[in-house]
Amino acid sequence: MKNFLSSIIVIILILSLPLTLAENQLSLEDLANYESLTFDITISTGFELEETSTSSNLDSAVAKLQLKAQDSNNYIDILSESTSSEGELFENRTEFTFTYLEPLNKETKYFATVKVDSSKHIISNQKTFPIQLTETEIEENNLAEYLEVTNTIDWNNDEIKLQASTLAQGQTDLFESLVTMASWVEQNIEYNLSTLNADSSQKASYVLENREGVCDEMTSLFISFARSLGIPARFVSGLTYTRSDLFNEPWQSHGWAEVYLPEIGWVSFDPTFGQYGFVDATHIPLQYSNDPTEVSIYYEWTANNILLNSKDIDFDVQISDYGSEITSLLEVETEPFTSMVDFGSYNLLSATIKNQQNSYRAVELILVKPEEISSISQEDVVVVIGPEQEQTQEWIVQIEENLEPEFIYTFPYYIFANNNVNGTNTFNSATFNPSYSYEEVLSLISTSEVSLNSEISFRCSYENTISIEDSSQIECNIENQGNKIIEDARVCIAEICENFDLLLTETKTILQGISFEETGFQNIQTSLIYDDIEQNDILSIQVLDDANIAISINNPSPIKFKDIVSLQVNLERTSVAKPQNISIEVTTPTEILNMDLSSLEDKETIYLEFDSSKLTFENDVMLIINWQDELEENYSLTQIIKITVEAESILDNLLLFANKILHFLTV
Repeated sequence: MKNFLSSIIVIILILSLPLTLAENQLSLEDLANYESLTFDITISTGFELEETSTSSNLDSAVAKLQLKAQDSNNYIDILSESTSSEGELFENRTEFTFTYLEPLNKETKYFATVKVDSSKHIISNQKTFPIQLTETEIEENNLAEYLEVTNTIDWNNDEIKLQASTLAQGQTDLFESLVTMASWVEQNIEYNLSTLNADSSQKASYVLENREGVCDEMTSLFISFARSLGIPARFVSGLTYTRSDLFNEPWQSHGWAEVYLPEIGWVSFDPTFGQYGFVDATHIPLQYSNDPTEVSIYYEWTANNILLNSKDIDFDVQISDYGSEITSLLEVETEPFTSMVDFGSYNLLSATIKNQQNSYRAVELILVKPEEISSISQEDVVVVIGPEQEQTQEWIVQIEENLEPEFIYTFPYYIFANNNVNGTNTFNSATFNPSYSYEEVLSLISTSEVSLNSEISFRCSYENTISIEDSSQIECNIENQGNKIIEDARVCIAEICENFDLLLTETKTILQGISFEETGFQNIQTSLIYDDIEQNDILSIQVLDDANIAISINNPSPIKFKDIVSLQVNLERTSVAKPQNISIEVTTPTEILNMDLSSLEDKETIYLEFDSSKLTFENDVMLIINWQDELEENYSLTQIIKITVEAESILDNLLLFANKILHFLTV
């Protein structure tokens, strides 16, 4: 009889727990059990203008209410209590303009009515981690600001980056990595309203260090984790419904996150509520920002000796339409490893969770058990289950050793999935039955090998050609593109080496100055060594001297009057650097001759011809050569060539003398 009575008492204790859970859900008036809800929300506020002098005057005052209804089905209608202003709807705000308000020292009220129809994105296929976003994708989807470091979301903090990488290490699925980070925030950051006493929202680094915060601060930490891994994430400000004793009103201001998944869009995560990949229909988004400190209302006023004092914002929420109720589409089946064990023995409780939806689901599992059983494993865990897939979760438990030996104990237990679906079973314990050690039960757990990918991109950029007179630098970027934290990587540029660790998605930049004492092609070896992997490369750099040209001229002087002057110019490259873009100009007393060469490989002979009939007895012909080297440095050389012309007759002498006078007059 006592055996039967003991079993009944245990069963009653267990059954009282799920009833309490169900009561908490019903206290929300089942609002969270709807796929969608349509809300009519009146946002009321106001301001008061205060005169600071008897000569005060006001031209106008403008209130800008930021209502950003992007990526949702929000519709905004505008009303105003003020007879002197009607709200005007812009792309992301409602703007009220008030002019010539009398009297001044009186509160002016205004309000906007927002109609919100909640909607969600679902994740139906796998997205790989680490995420790889192209610059085009970032630009086309306006993602850049949601990857930034801000005053509150200080994801460049070393501890934040390390924690995010540690949580995501080994993950290959983007959604699973996000769920891991969000659930860590929920389980490790204590919800503490005392942080509301601060002047503004605490930094994410503060929340991580102190392990406490309110909804916006918990969300900031999660967003920081995501951004530190290159995942765009933004802050959502709005309202949600609660019956918590911490608040006087059911509808409260709330903050949560949205994360961008390629080809899917913005997906909601609320680490405060433990909702990952979705938020329930009571979440009403009103504003999107890259930082939680972005203000909801801007005031501008044109006046003399007047202060503007803003008033608190009030919300009135009415539900105008209810969508369909949520169908769980989850099944939970559970069974113990063995149905009978000895006192003090360990046992293994297994649960199979089947996801019948065509989308990914993050499922929170809670083990509820009698107090005579202690759980060695964590009692509440979050698992990710793919579309129409199933997953097994296991708990190691131990039965109390000092039970009454004359009785057989029956222990029922529950596995709750997202607080509304459960699986239940029992097992027995009595003396003189099989007993299992912790090691024996642990060996029964099926473990999946974590796939660690230590892929690193190692690229060095440098100037292919430099002058021997100049110094330059080599820039090497080492990016962790795998899902493993790289420890003690070693990069060498020539004989200078540096060791460092590399977190997930982190890029390390190493700069190394270089200079050379010899011309020609110089080779520099670079290497990256990590995890017994070695990558080597040779950088070939051309070192140039001055691009020099040696010039010799075969002067045909003297020449006979009226003969054609043929000027032979010999060019020879005398440097490692190759002269190029060569322009040759010959200026005679009466004309200018030009010739161009693209480059001078070795030697080149050119001929320039001109008529001597326009010359005089003694002539200066100017030769100018301009060129560049491969670094586009400019060079120039000028040489004067003396040309003598001889007359063969008296007439030639007269003509040469006439040319001389003409040259003198035209100079």
